Amino acid sequence: AMYGGDIGDGGDVALEAGTAYEGYGGAVKLTAGVSLAGTGGSVTINSGMGAKTTSGSISLLTSNAGIAGASGDIQVQTGTSSSQRSGAVLISSGASGKEMAGRIQISVG
Repeated sequence: AMYGGDIGDGGDVALEAGTAYEGYGGAVKLTAGVSLAGTGGSVTINSGMGAKTTSGSISLLTSNAGIAGASGDIQVQTGTSSSQRSGAVLISSGASGKEMAGRIQISVG
């Protein structure tokens, strides 16, 4: 764990792959651990809580395409299973005590 900022801002963690002049830019891959006899490790991405105000956001996006290319895809997929159910894809917004709950919007184009 990395810690920072006791009074001011919290410390940032930046994870960035390398730039390429030609070819592919470096990739960033997060992979949890494998278990040979039990349950494999999980990957959790969680924004920070604002104790008195708004919590942080999570943005998952691809960059714009260059002049002659297509922008990248975003894929959300669970693994397959040969003996039990496969994992579910769950999308939900949080409840609110005073305002309307956050909306879920899916748009094309």
